[in-house]
Amino acid sequence: MMTLIGKEISLKGSFRFTSEFNTAVSWLANGVINPLPLLSAEYPFTDLEEALRFAGDKTQAAKVQLVF
Repeated sequence: MMTLIGKEISLKGSFRFTSEFNTAVSWLANGVINPLPLLSAEYPFTDLEEALRFAGDKTQAAKVQLVF
């Protein structure tokens, strides 16, 4: 906890749908589902501003992924 406070990290959790989340993670890990068709675009983190502009255009973007 002190690391979170010291680095001013915000931690947000989820309290619902825990079994669905675990199922989704398992499916992704085991290749049951392919998430790539859900992505509208992928941007390197250095192009964050452009990625946000694109993501804000809901006529083109559904999901935009940042690559670190």
